[in-house]
Order: sequence, then C-alpha cells, then structure tokens
Amino acid sequence: MRRTAPSSGDHWPIWAAYGSYEQPVPREMLVHDLEHGAIVLSHRCEGECPEVLTAFGQVIEGHGVAPLCAAGMVGPTVNSRFIVTPDPERAAPIALSAWRATYVATCIDLPSLSDFVEAHYGNAPENLFSAGKDPADPETGVPACSE
Repeated sequence: MRRTAPSSGDHWPIWAAYGSYEQPVPREMLVHDLEHGAIVLSHRCEGECPEVLTAFGQVIEGHGVAPLCAAGMVGPTVNSRFIVTPDPERAAPIALSAWRATYVATCIDLPSLSDFVEAHYGNAPENLFSAGKDPADPETGVPACSE
C-alpha cells in the first residue's frame, strides 16, 4: 500500500539525527523530527536519482544556517533541521513534509520546493534543535519491542 508523507501524529520518543540517509528512516522517528520544526525531504526513485538529491541539496543550502542551529549545539556539520530519506512506500516520487503540511510532486520544481521550506521550516509545537539518534544503530535508534 502506498502512503502519503507523514505530517503529524503519534511518534516514538526519539527522533532521527538531522542529515541524509541511504536507507528509509522509520516514519515514527520522522514525525518526532517534524514536531521539532524539521523538514523531511523524501523520494521514491527507481534506481538512482542524482537529480532529485541534487535538488534537495540546493534547497537545503539555499535555506542557509538556521539561527537555532548556528550555536553548533549538536556538532559543527549540522546547521539546519533537514532529513533526506528514501521512502519506497510513497505514492509520489518527491515529497516534503513539515508539521501539519505536505508537498508532493512528480517532477523537480526548485522554486516551489524552496517556497515550501521557507513557509514551514520551524513551524511546529516544539521548535527546538537538539541531537537526534541514528536510526540504523540499534543502540541509539529504533527502539526494541518489549514482550
């Protein structure tokens, strides 16, 4: 079943570290990132899609350093609240998510991608910047199920 990009709802108590991922990040983590004012840029590519990743990178770079992130509280390489992740269950090949807002597209349109980011970045109930967890690391990321 193809799903739309999450924009709010129930989530895990941990969130993903801001950055770019080669493997899908669990939606339960992403929703918590959104609650912290992040933007999630997801894609469903058949094979590789350097043009999509390049466009996402241009949008992120164009946004610049976020004031909350400028202090370097979580590290010198993280300067904004963005997550880039593949999502093979997506209905559309390109999607952006923010708290209670989504953008879906079948092609790259840099001005509209940037407009979405500028309109929704940081607009969330918990507008904060703090380190997240690596979703691929069982020690810090995806929580274990209790029996």
